[in-house]
Amino acid sequence: MRKPVLVELVPGLALGLATGATLIGGSTWYEHVAYAHDAKWAVLTALCAGAVLGLAAWAATDTEYSFVGWATAVVFAVHVVTGTLAAERQALHDRGLEVTATVRQEHVHRFSGSGGVETAPAYTYDLAVPRNLPHRPLEAGITRLTVGERVLVTIDPEARAPSRLGHRPSASQVPACILGTCNVLFLLITVGLSTGAGHLRRYRIGAK
Repeated sequence: MRKPVLVELVPGLALGLATGATLIGGSTWYEHVAYAHDAKWAVLTALCAGAVLGLAAWAATDTEYSFVGWATAVVFAVHVVTGTLAAERQALHDRGLEVTATVRQEHVHRFSGSGGVETAPAYTYDLAVPRNLPHRPLEAGITRLTVGERVLVTIDPEARAPSRLGHRPSASQVPACILGTCNVLFLLITVGLSTGAGHLRRYRIGAK
């Protein structure tokens, strides 16, 4: 006697929820580790991890469900990039110190866009800060400062979050909304894949 469809879907539902929870937990863990590093490193490793996740999902789901694997990779990449920036902002909001620092040295970073056209340069500065505070470079983006200029910066006394030009950042609800949406998508994708693929597989076996 064939089991009711709901009973047949229970294992897939449990597996999907567990997989989704693992992705959410892994993304959150990564974000709280990555924000202490250079922004480029955090983004690069996030994209690489997303690509590996996409390949793994593609291999696990077969070509029939490959789009689901790559969708999971995209959601993962959005989650970790947003979460890393949010963790950095939250750290400066929670414990950042506003101090006046002196610009000591300028570092210019030039990049080439499509067709070899050079884009606007980005600037990084070495600062002279009050004693007993970490001396992390200030990434000012396209904002150019003058050597010897005194500027207001927010510094993380634990030296995990990078220094930021200006006042201590306020809390933002936008990253929380993006992360919440990604968490829901994780669960929908993994639960849908686990239950749908399992049900389709049993249907094919029964049809033979």
